[in-house]
Amino acid sequence: MSPSSRLIQNSAEIHTFYQQFFCSVKKMKIGIEWERTGIYTHQHHIPVPYTGNTGYREILMGMVQHYGWEIEDEENGNPFTLLRGETRITIEGDGKPEISGAPLCSLLENEKELREIAQEIHSLAHPLGIHFSPQGISPFFHHDEVPLVPKPRYKIWDTIFPEPERHHWMHRYMKNLSGFHLNVCCSSENDLLQKTECFLRLSPFFCGVFANSPFYEGHVAGVLSARRRAIFTDSFGRESMMKGFFENNFSMERWIEWYLDQDLIIIVRGKKNFLPPRGFSFRKFLQEGFEGENACFDDFDAHVKTCWTDIRFRRGYLEFRALDTVELPDIMGISAFFIGIFTHSNGFSEVQKYTKNLQESDLPALHKNAWENGGKAKWGKLSFFDVIQYFLPMAKEGLRMREKGEEIFLLAVEKIIDEQKTPAERLLEKGIEMV
Repeated sequence: MSPSSRLIQNSAEIHTFYQQFFCSVKKMKIGIEWERTGIYTHQHHIPVPYTGNTGYREILMGMVQHYGWEIEDEENGNPFTLLRGETRITIEGDGKPEISGAPLCSLLENEKELREIAQEIHSLAHPLGIHFSPQGISPFFHHDEVPLVPKPRYKIWDTIFPEPERHHWMHRYMKNLSGFHLNVCCSSENDLLQKTECFLRLSPFFCGVFANSPFYEGHVAGVLSARRRAIFTDSFGRESMMKGFFENNFSMERWIEWYLDQDLIIIVRGKKNFLPPRGFSFRKFLQEGFEGENACFDDFDAHVKTCWTDIRFRRGYLEFRALDTVELPDIMGISAFFIGIFTHSNGFSEVQKYTKNLQESDLPALHKNAWENGGKAKWGKLSFFDVIQYFLPMAKEGLRMREKGEEIFLLAVEKIIDEQKTPAERLLEKGIEMV
């Protein structure tokens, strides 16, 4: 029996279990996950399906046949997860491939891996008449127009939330939204909590400066990040972070206790799925079990993954999930910025000092300001562009302490600051037909 499949006796064991995955600072690894929506080059208003001769499935099969990928998960001849080394290609609810990069020590290696895989995908997509648009929300389709991928997990999501408003939200979340995740290893519990607070304090400013979803259903959305608006406007709570991260006595134990009190959506045992009733928390599963099954560490990690918050802790690392997907240079610029701040000896304290007047209760309004106004949004007298610009020298200094050459990625951030123009505003200048 693997340690992760061992049964949990109490919440203290969860804390102990996760502590064993922390790594040394010298071995801090970075992983990047990148989603993009496929669009037919000459048929913008027809969604790309998973199946069919010109669908996503053909691209996945081509990756296996031509580029050495292995099928890790499939059903009825449909590949759902590809594996090559520590790197995966997974699919979202509409079938689009998501690159889940390997955990690597160098940003230069991260960029090289993402670029090479994207080129492989493009080489297979081009003959099918598909190009990939890195926008936070599908620019042309309502989610009901997009067929759901024939994967059992997504069919389950389709049945778990039967109420019209929840069904609507879940289908849009599964099939229309695209983000990118920055995954960063942590060296200790204190390091994890500091990085979490840093992400939280800076996230509205980055969500504004790198807003990238100005179109929806073939029209101008009226906001610069329709994705962020969609996540929070029609949501039913599973994307909401717990409170207390800015408090001095916050701890990983408190975060674990919060996860324990969230509703448990699904219990997976091989090919069999158990669906607890609404209001059945993970804590209750831990205490009472469910239909003869008892909680193990794998169950808890899977439970964390169904809390769709901007930040999640996993086994030894944090997932930062707030931002719209963007082009690769911008992804690397954002990643480099945060890695530079995390590496700088005074990075955390400077972020706290600069944003000392920012309360957790201010975050919802700041995020709304971000999706509406992008980098021109205001925090007091400062624009969101101003906030990011303030930390750029520190990020650059932190990167120079790591590996020669990584600071080049900050040029993408500097360009946006110099132009005072978000990726969404660049798209608006081109017009939707040029997407």
